[in-house]
Amino acid sequence: MKTNIKEPLDNAVKQHYLEKNLEDHQMNELQEMLNNAHVDNSSSSQYSLSNWLAIFKGRALPVAFASLLVFSVVWMFEQPNVQQNIAGEIAYNHNKQMAPEIISASLDDIDVFLSKLDFQLIRSSHFNDKQWEIVGGRYCSIGGHLAAQLKIKNKTENKLHTVYQALLPKDFEPKNKTIDIFVDGVKVKMWEEKGLLIGLAG
Repeated sequence: MKTNIKEPLDNAVKQHYLEKNLEDHQMNELQEMLNNAHVDNSSSSQYSLSNWLAIFKGRALPVAFASLLVFSVVWMFEQPNVQQNIAGEIAYNHNKQMAPEIISASLDDIDVFLSKLDFQLIRSSHFNDKQWEIVGGRYCSIGGHLAAQLKIKNKTENKLHTVYQALLPKDFEPKNKTIDIFVDGVKVKMWEEKGLLIGLAG
């Protein structure tokens, strides 16, 4: 599942409902009523407050409702969800390029060093020893909880990446699927594995 570009949908929804305005013939009818009211004062009672309210309700309320719907839809799409928030934190930590607190190629050594974690570090099936090499690790924060940031090296590309392990948020969805999100120029890949949230940035 990829969550990347939402602008086209927002724009389409906005454009659709912003076009919901009074049509030309409706504007002409309203203008004609106003003209008649000024010309013949004796018939002004025809355009009482209740009549004008009826006109307003009949023509303006659909526009008002459409505007409210636009606001609701845009608000819904612009609200960051759990995945986007986590991806933002991962990208932020990655861009800081903090040095590891422990330098070691052993995940067991790093796990012992990061003893304040509420979970045990796991060996993810997404990283095989032939292609990936652990460089070190440090603490970081994800979702307000202490998490692990591991520095790993892609031997094939000779590039450093950061891997994050944290407790899986209750409302993180979908599980058992990989999610790709681009944040601040960083590609963040996230998935659930053995009850933990795993994130890869780089």
